[in-house]
Amino acid sequence: MDGFIYPANYLPRYRRCLETFQQLGLEYLFDPVAYRLTYSSFGQTQGVVNLPYVMDRDNILTRESLQTLQAQQTYARACIDWQLRWNCSILVAPFHFCRDLTSPWIEVDIKLIEESVAYVRTIQDSPPVYAGLCLNIEAYTSQQNRMALVNRYSRARTEGYLFYVDNIDERTDNRIQIRAMLELLRLFQQLGKPVFACRVGTLGLGLLAAGVDVMTTGIASLTGFSESGLLASRATGYDMSPKYYIPSMLLTVPVPLAEDILSDANNADLRCNCPHCGGRYRNLARVAKVHFLETRTQETRHLNSLRSRTERLQWFLGRVNDAISACRQVSRQGTVALPSSRYSHLSTWRGLLTDCLRRQVAQ
Repeated sequence: MDGFIYPANYLPRYRRCLETFQQLGLEYLFDPVAYRLTYSSFGQTQGVVNLPYVMDRDNILTRESLQTLQAQQTYARACIDWQLRWNCSILVAPFHFCRDLTSPWIEVDIKLIEESVAYVRTIQDSPPVYAGLCLNIEAYTSQQNRMALVNRYSRARTEGYLFYVDNIDERTDNRIQIRAMLELLRLFQQLGKPVFACRVGTLGLGLLAAGVDVMTTGIASLTGFSESGLLASRATGYDMSPKYYIPSMLLTVPVPLAEDILSDANNADLRCNCPHCGGRYRNLARVAKVHFLETRTQETRHLNSLRSRTERLQWFLGRVNDAISACRQVSRQGTVALPSSRYSHLSTWRGLLTDCLRRQVAQ
């Protein structure tokens, strides 16, 4: 791995976990999870409630509470100080869910970025400051709206961008939405700053192949971002069930389904032989996370070894074609319930990335 994102609310309770990761010598940054503070569900997670930049533990954060310069500075500095305390390699200004261009939170977030950058500049040898954008992709399926968003955020002189995009996950089957996300990320890249596509699951491999700088994904579990997840009751409506990544199928599926697929002798060629799995097809929950990290590291390392974007697109398209064949093989067997709707997104990716490859070759 090149680095990792750690949820700010995990500390100090899970301090030993962070110390273990630090020993690996990797860069890391915090997800401030400030976007959770505007939803009442934040009160169900003690770690979030106790973050030092929570302004009111008994009420949601509102933009009205951040109208004055003093309030903006207090909030932004407390968020940055928390990250400095834990020696983050990159700092992230607080950001919130802005569904579309009409969201009043956009202007608040831009001011918070500016205040964060100004504050960090007063600190000697400080890390770079990144901006987070938390949005719904449907509003940006219009080129005009994508340009408007870039123009609004470009005034904040940040060192990079993190994107958390609702309506997009690794099984998105909407070609226009996926294309819109890719084009939006490319527009921000033209500002000359690194762009992170966050929680994009296996789709992230395609985004990397198409030229996006960085992708992040939850460890074999959280493979997307959604506003519905912010609204959900943590006790009853939040799915954190373990999943297992089947590389040959480019699918991250619930562990029981993965075990059903891989236990069939006809699918022996789909079993993983990484050091953690060793070809196993039972008790996958025990190795799901380390298997995922091992496999994803190898995949991204191979992508990075390819010299041109054309080669990267060709490699990923080959993976997609093989995955479609593997999924159809399992589906035809009839011994496991694998409807085409579970892997139809792969055909969408194939069409979109084929278009990207054609344009790349034409250039």
